[in-house]
Amino acid sequence: KADWELQEARRLSDASNSELNGEVLQTEAVVQLYRNHLPEAADLSRKSLQVARKKRDSYLEASDLLNLGLIDIEMSHYDEALALLNGAADSARLIQARTLLELALGNLGLAYFYLGDFEKALSDFQQADQEAKEIGTTSAQLVWLTDAGSSYYHLGNPQAAKTCYEQSLKTAM
Repeated sequence: KADWELQEARRLSDASNSELNGEVLQTEAVVQLYRNHLPEAADLSRKSLQVARKKRDSYLEASDLLNLGLIDIEMSHYDEALALLNGAADSARLIQARTLLELALGNLGLAYFYLGDFEKALSDFQQADQEAKEIGTTSAQLVWLTDAGSSYYHLGNPQAAKTCYEQSLKTAM
C-alpha cells in the first residue's frame, strides 16, 4: 500500500508541478534505503537533491546530502561519503538544523571509523554526542557514546572506552 501511495503522490506531484516534488522523491528514497535497495535510494536522493538546489531549499538539500552520505557508507564508499556528509554538516550549520547536523557529524564519525582514522572518528562522535545532548535526542546519544567508546578502544585507551560505555548505559536508564 505504501508503494501505491508513493506512486500516486509522485504522479500528482509531477502532474501539478508541485512544490513538494523534492519531498516526495526524498520520501521514496528513504523507503528504498530502509529496504536496502541502495542504488534506487541513491538515484531518488540525487533527483531530490536536484530539486532542492533548483528551489534553493537548504533543508531539503542538507537532508539529501545526509541520505546520500549514509547510502555511500552502506555501500562501503567511505571517501565519497565524507564529501557528502561534510556538505550536509555545513548546510545544516548554516540553517541551524541541529538534528541534521548531529546526524551528519555522527555519520562522518562512522565513515572515518571505517577508514581507520579513529582520532577523527572520535572527534565527530563527540560532537554528535554534544549536539544530541543539547537537543535532547537520547537514543542518538547512546549510539554516539558507544561509537566514541569503540574509537577510544581502537586508539588504545580502554579506560576512556569504558567510561563512554558506562555513560551510554547511564543515559539509557
